[in-house]
Amino acid sequence: MSITYVCKAAHYHIRALTHIRRCVSVEDAKAVATALVSSRLDYCNLALSGTPQSLTNYNVFKMLLKLARMVMATSKREHITPVLAKLHWLPVAARSRL
Repeated sequence: MSITYVCKAAHYHIRALTHIRRCVSVEDAKAVATALVSSRLDYCNLALSGTPQSLTNYNVFKMLLKLARMVMATSKREHITPVLAKLHWLPVAARSRL
């Protein structure tokens, strides 16, 4: 399983979740996002621990940011740090150490 495949699958699920985002609460969106995408990104991050960290972390980080923005319904112009803090999600580097 390559990082490209996992990122494509994550992007597909994030796009699908954006269609129903307005109809569900933040907690429900967070639960679905964690179940479908975040867990897969964590698995990918751990499975590819031997690959160059710069490539893996950057791609996983981009998907995590997209997911956080979708769950909290924020725009690209808003800072992501408070959004990640509200969700209680760890940064990519800390996720791979767990």
